[in-house]
Amino acid sequence: MSQSFLQTNTWAEFQRTLGHQVFNYDENNIKALIVRRDIPLRKNYLYISHGPEIDFNALTGGSDNAVRNFVRAMRQLAKKEKAVFVQAEPLFDSVAQVLVRQGFRPTQKKLQPAKTVVNDLTKDETEILAGFSHGTRYSLRVAQKNNLTVRESDELEVFLQLLDKTSQRQKFGTHPREYYEKFFEFFSDHAEMPVKLFVAELDGAPLAAALVLVWQGTGYYLHGASDYSRKDLRAPSLLHWEIMRQLKAEDVNNYDWWGIDSKLWPGVTEFKLGWGGQVVERPGAFVFPVRWFWYELYKLLKR
Repeated sequence: MSQSFLQTNTWAEFQRTLGHQVFNYDENNIKALIVRRDIPLRKNYLYISHGPEIDFNALTGGSDNAVRNFVRAMRQLAKKEKAVFVQAEPLFDSVAQVLVRQGFRPTQKKLQPAKTVVNDLTKDETEILAGFSHGTRYSLRVAQKNNLTVRESDELEVFLQLLDKTSQRQKFGTHPREYYEKFFEFFSDHAEMPVKLFVAELDGAPLAAALVLVWQGTGYYLHGASDYSRKDLRAPSLLHWEIMRQLKAEDVNNYDWWGIDSKLWPGVTEFKLGWGGQVVERPGAFVFPVRWFWYELYKLLKR
């Protein structure tokens, strides 16, 4: 079983709907879903998100031999696809260490956040509330006092309109509208990995929304948006509390906030930490250059 939804066949199918080529590696207890991603200069690279996955207990002949074979296969695939480099973002330090021994090198250009916060929803509500910071509890009381409501919705346009306001305010990049439309269409009725859209409102007017993907007992808060002009109502606070309560009622065990970074997103990070979850840190990103000239040029362009 995969250790991350980003390494599942379902995610591979979704990536194909976006037009990406997807490859699979499954040899000697090492598995990886590899996505070909385009970069400037009409080039591409091979991306392994939350992988590869290595079952060290089942490896035969030593981990170095198995990983060496994996790296050799990635190099061959990269040459076949004319990829500039291979990038892996493993979940565990043990995997990162064996990759480095076989030629991968750390990079700061990661796609997935290296840190996240996870709330344990198996606790009772009183215990969960007790873990919130003073500021989080205060914001929740304000939202409740203002009679905000939260509902599950199938109206993606509500989310997209709020997202436009959020991206303009915070000046951060978002996916194209088509990405969210395909994401919602693909996962909204999926049996094993459904996405849920939650909306916080005041008298029917949307103030905040979140897209939460549910897989293997965890709800992942992947995308969010809010109307900053009504920040005084603290809609995001009630939104996430009601999401937690709804997921808990459906026997979902964890709520993953999907990324914190105090340097890149200080305000968002402070908000997420205020809910008292456990901070989980991952090793980061590692690259294996294949076409050195183009790799060095790509690094210059990304500075």
